[in-house]
Amino acid sequence: MWLYTLHALLLSSPARSRTCRFLEMPAEDFTDRFRVSGILAEGKEGKVYNTSDKLCPANSVVVKVTQTANKRHPKNKNEIASLLKMLPYDGVPKIVAYRIEYSAHRCASWIAMTKEDGPTLHEVMEADKSLRVFLPEKDVWKIFAQLLRIVSRLLRLGIHHRDIKEKNVIVNLATLKPSLIDFGLSTTIRKNGFSDSDGVSKQVVRDSFPPEFYSPKLFDAERAEVWALGVLLYKMLYLRSPFKTQEDKLSGTVDADVDNPHALPLIRKMLQPDWEKRPSILTVIDSSRHAL
Repeated sequence: MWLYTLHALLLSSPARSRTCRFLEMPAEDFTDRFRVSGILAEGKEGKVYNTSDKLCPANSVVVKVTQTANKRHPKNKNEIASLLKMLPYDGVPKIVAYRIEYSAHRCASWIAMTKEDGPTLHEVMEADKSLRVFLPEKDVWKIFAQLLRIVSRLLRLGIHHRDIKEKNVIVNLATLKPSLIDFGLSTTIRKNGFSDSDGVSKQVVRDSFPPEFYSPKLFDAERAEVWALGVLLYKMLYLRSPFKTQEDKLSGTVDADVDNPHALPLIRKMLQPDWEKRPSILTVIDSSRHAL
């Protein structure tokens, strides 16, 4: 017999009806309210569905579904906590409702959240590669500066995203306003500002994961995010990884076969293998002001 736990949070704004304010719903109402219209994305951790919101038809909503064999630790627990903290702020999806369902053998979770408008940076960059063109540099810096502010706010709220990459950034092409998505690997930063990889790096190797992810020791969450942002900035400017090999990554050897007297020195600082030598995110923000 299933044991259900449901908490629902609905967005409230002057443009929405009163029925779209905060409320709780019985568990069985979740599937009635959100009607699936197709799969938007699929990965090892679960699926994301395009969904219509019966209660607030004007909402453009997606539902992320994951499940785990560990019934005590819902896969989306940290993601839900992170999105709830960011509810008053822009730059991330707004959580609409969530549901956690327990059984004797598994735990499944559903998160309904607003759908962000636009393609991912990965899609933009792949299109540019096929056309053999680059993002205009002024647009890169505009997007990057906004991402810096989003990540800086996350850090102030004690949230370590841990998966900043081009596939997790959606850009509104009309306004160049970015949104950071997929908080599935996010975690809470400790009081001393430290975090850990929690085995994330054992699942997959990414150039956006800093070298300290491969160590069992604690590390500074802010400097880890600075690394990921440095990788992302390089990719936006040059449409390729800053590292030719894994050894280059671990040694901090950045592919410098490019000509950019301002960006490259900043990127090299952000991609220092020793996290203690990397700049703070506020220093990166100050160093990026020239392009705004």
